This record gives sequence, structure tokens and C-alpha cells, in this order.
Amino acid sequence: MSKIIHFTVFMLSIFLIGIYQPIHASNVDVVKVVAGYENDYGKQLIRSNSKKIEYEFTNLSAISVTMDKQDVQELKNHEHITYIKENTSVKFSTDNGQITEVAELDDIPETERWNISQIGAEKAWVEGSTGKNVNIAIIDTGVSPHHELTVAGGIATVDYTENWKDDHGHGTHVAGVIAASHNETGVVGVAPDANIYAVKALDENGEGDLEDILEGIDWAIANNMDIINLSLGTDVEDPLLEEAIEKAADNGILIVGASGNSGEESSVIYPAKYEHVIGVSAVDGRLNIAPFSSTGPEVEFSAPGFSILSTFLDNSYGTASGTSQAAPHVTGILALLKEKNPDLSSEDLRKELIYHTKDIGIEGRDPLYGHGFVSYFPEDQVAPSDVTNVDIYHTTSDGFSIQWENPSEEDFKRVEIYLNDVFVDYINVEEEPTYTFKELESDKEYQLTIYAADRVGNLSQGIAEMIRTETIELEEEEHSKETTDEVEVEEKNEDQPIITAPKEQSSNSAANTEMNQKPVTVGIIKDDSDDKKDEKKKDLTSSSSDTSKKSDGEDEDSVRKDNGRDWDDILSEKETYETWNTETNMADSTHIEKSFSTEKEPENSKADTVENQSLFGKLMDVISGIFISLFTWAVGLFN
Repeated sequence: MSKIIHFTVFMLSIFLIGIYQPIHASNVDVVKVVAGYENDYGKQLIRSNSKKIEYEFTNLSAISVTMDKQDVQELKNHEHITYIKENTSVKFSTDNGQITEVAELDDIPETERWNISQIGAEKAWVEGSTGKNVNIAIIDTGVSPHHELTVAGGIATVDYTENWKDDHGHGTHVAGVIAASHNETGVVGVAPDANIYAVKALDENGEGDLEDILEGIDWAIANNMDIINLSLGTDVEDPLLEEAIEKAADNGILIVGASGNSGEESSVIYPAKYEHVIGVSAVDGRLNIAPFSSTGPEVEFSAPGFSILSTFLDNSYGTASGTSQAAPHVTGILALLKEKNPDLSSEDLRKELIYHTKDIGIEGRDPLYGHGFVSYFPEDQVAPSDVTNVDIYHTTSDGFSIQWENPSEEDFKRVEIYLNDVFVDYINVEEEPTYTFKELESDKEYQLTIYAADRVGNLSQGIAEMIRTETIELEEEEHSKETTDEVEVEEKNEDQPIITAPKEQSSNSAANTEMNQKPVTVGIIKDDSDDKKDEKKKDLTSSSSDTSKKSDGEDEDSVRKDNGRDWDDILSEKETYETWNTETNMADSTHIEKSFSTEKEPENSKADTVENQSLFGKLMDVISGIFISLFTWAVGLFN
């Protein structure tokens, strides 16, 4: 029995060792990697070989996974895998990593602190640009609650917390440089009304993995950020980081990066070294390049980065130096320009920033200062010429239009239009030089002022004109003169429709020729046939050729006898016939109009009616002729 027990214990030990060894080996050989794929097959290949899926990027063709080292080596050479690598370490770009907390603030006004004063942010505020409605993602250590900061939202991409609250202080300091409140106490940011978002991608030591940075950029793209601030970096080039930067740029996002703090030439770190990132070096209070600042051809601008006071942990303040502090100054200036020029693309804003610099190094772009030191105060202080040939036209009771010729200077940017000293609109150089005012008051005098502005905001002296809108009565009178046609219109019965003489000339009547020359109202249609007879007009001069003519000198009131009949009786009968015949011929026309008709008859029905009336009229002509002949023959028999 004891042998059986010993054997069982021995086998169980072997079994447990067998379980322990694979587990122990797997812990040693499993690594966390970021893998990129070329297509869906590559994506599925990564998923099937991973121990755990850490994160799937929305805007990148990549997945963060935990995988055996052996599988990593096998997938590296696979044709459907574009990239697979262990996480790259990333850290912030503050010189020596130290932020010194300030025990008590000095009494220097917030707008007079050297960094804010030098970059001319206050000029932008006076003009009305404070960064309002510009969304900025600060990918850093997070942002700590502070009475000077309003955080619009955020995310934590690190593994150990889901809260984007800062546990180091670096991100909070950067956030204050960008957007600390303008409240006359403490400090103020470059763009105090910008919307800042805390993306916690670095830990309490100011370090992080590439995966966390990529996830932060991915979030910024998905949440429609305007600017990303990256006061961090690495010496290691990474294809996925570059791809993420390119994706953000393709989505219209400006990316600002710190150049690094090695203090050496040609030492700009990634991501500031990438083409789509605006690399920023640091200068001191005398605008000399800071001794710690990395420099190189990738530097695009320089900004304050020495002894910068800003917000810090626990509702306090601190000072720090580094390109981490220089980069957010550029981010803030871009936010001001973005608000001022909302229609400009990210690339155009990047070019616009060049016009807001001081060239303090070698003339032109250089490896130390880039294009120069960022400043809302431009070097160019020369105002452009005024517009010329201002023409005011089409003045009405509620508005007027203007046109002009733009100045010829190369840096001319737009025209700014004011009415009664109130800004109305601006017209860019590429637009037509014309503008129309609407919804103004009638019979009121307005002062129009037109300014020309150059690329950096210099305004011309301005052209002023006084314009008075018309009165409503005068406008109606002029409109009536322009639209009135010279047409004779006779009074008509408002209760009955009017028949207007047709325009076509009839070959049977000379009188129709006269009617064709101008509109003539010839009668009013009534329902009662007896009333119709009472309204007939006696116009023998327009009757047909068979009507008897009176002899020259004959008295119109004399009575003649014809076959024993009184002439007045014959005239009366003939008048009745002539009037009836005129109405019949008029019905033959296709141009009969009823002035008060409200229902439109179908075209086919109208045509049929006109054709039937025409046939009926011709038939009645024949019958009338026969009747008159028989009547004349009968009278002759009796005589």
C-alpha cells in the first residue's frame, strides 16, 4: 500500500512540474508588441497568434497585443505584416525633468510676464481672438484640477488608471501655458478660451510606451481635435508613430512637437523630426537660443522656454524650462490664428504662422530658430494701400451694393467692411471685390468704411462714404416708371369677363385691320340674351362691303322706300344681323381671353370649341344669305 502511495505522489509531482514549466516559460517569453498589417489576412494572423489583444487602433492599421517572442520573430518576415516591434519608450521634453513649485506668487501682472509679453498674445485678445472654439489635445501626463484651467474632456491610455488626472505635473504645466484663464491673477495662457483635452499617455514618472502615444493620437483624430501638442519624444524612429502623425495631418490636425533637450546640433527628436510635425526650439528672455535646446534643420519655429511660470499640481504654480514649455506657446498662437481664420486649412495656418514671427537668427530659416521667434506682433508694421474706385450702386429702401478695386501689394490679404463703425464682414483677396447690404432701414443715412488688411493684420487708413437708403414711396414710384407699358386700358365691369379683340387680322373685314393695330374692348358678355341686344353698338362704317352706302349730301334722317319698306326698318334688321355676325366672327378667333377667368380649360377642349364655333358661323352665313334672298324675292312678288 505504501508503494502505491509513493508512486502516486511521484506522478503528481511530475504532473505539477510539467504544468509549472510551460507557465514559467510563457511568462519569460511573452512580450507586448505593436503589430501593423497590410490587409485583413494580416490582421487576422496577428490576432490568432496573440495571447492577449491590448488595443485595436481605429485610424491605424495596427494592433497592440501580447505575444510569444518566437511568434514575433516568425511574423516579422511575413508578407502581410508591415511592422511588429516591442513598445518604444517615450518621455517628456522638460530640461532635467524638474518643475519647481512656487511657494508664493510675485506681484507681476499676468500679461507682463516675459513670455506672454514677448509673443504679443494681448494684441490678439484686443482684436477678439482668444482661441475660442479651438480644440486642443494635450498628450502628456494628464491635467490636474486647477482653478485657472477648464478641461473640456479627455482620456487615459496608460494601463494603471482610467482617470486623466495628472500625477506628475508636467501636463498641467503645459496646459497652463496654452490656456490658463485670463482673470488678472496668477498666470494667463496664450489662448485662454481654447478648449483643452487631457490625454494621459505618460505615467507618474513622465514616461510611457509608444502604444499609449499612438492610442492618444488615435483618440484625437476620432474626436475632431484641431491641434495636438506633443511636449514629449524619443530618439527612436518608429514607422507606426509616423503613420499616426500622417493620419492626423490628413484629417486636418496641426501637430506641434518639442525639439528635445540634448543641447546639441542636429539632435531633434521624434516626433518633432517628422515632416508633418511643427518642431519648436526654446529661447531665453533675451531671445537667445536656450543652451539645453536641441536644434537642427527640422526646427520650424522658436518660442519662450526658459523659466516659464505656469499652473502645477494641487492648485499651485511652478516654473520649468525646456522645449516642452516652448511647444505650447506655438500651440497657443496657432489657436489664436485658427479662431481668426476659421476657413484656413491646417497647412494654410502653418504657412500663416510664418508671417507672425521675428527673424532673430540668420536671415531666413535656420537650424536654431527656424523661421523665427513666434510673435503675434509682426515685424512688418507697414499698412497696405487703401482700396480704390469705390462704386455704390443699386440703392434701395433696404440696402445697397458696393464694388471696388483691391490694392496691388503682394501681402494684401483681405478687405474689412464696417457700417456705422460696426464690423460687418471681410472679403478675401481671392473673392470678387463686391458686397451687398440688406435689411437696412429706409430713408436712413449710413457711414460705410472699407479697410485693406495685409497678412499680419496691418490695416490701411480706410475709405469712408455716406449713403442714404431710399424712401419706400420713392422706390415704388421708380419701380412703376420702369415697368409701366404704354397700353390703353378701358374701364371694365368688375363683375363680368371682358372679351378683347383678337390680334389676328381677318381677311373678311377691313374693320378687323383697324382692330389689329391696338387692343379694343368690343363688348361685355351677359347671360341674358335680351340685355345683349340693348348693349349693341351701331357702327355702320365698319360693316362688310354689301352694306348700302348713303349718297353724298343726303340727309341722314331722311326716309327712303325700297320695295315698299321703310329704310329705318331695313337698317334695324341689318344692324341686328351685322352685330350678330361680328360676335360670330369673333368666336372664330383662337385668341379670345376672359379677363376674370380663374380656371384654365384643357387645350384640346379649347381647340374643339373654337373649331365648332367657326363651322357654326360659316353655316349661319350661308343660311342668312339664303334667308335674305328669299325675303327679297317674296317682297318682289307682293309688289
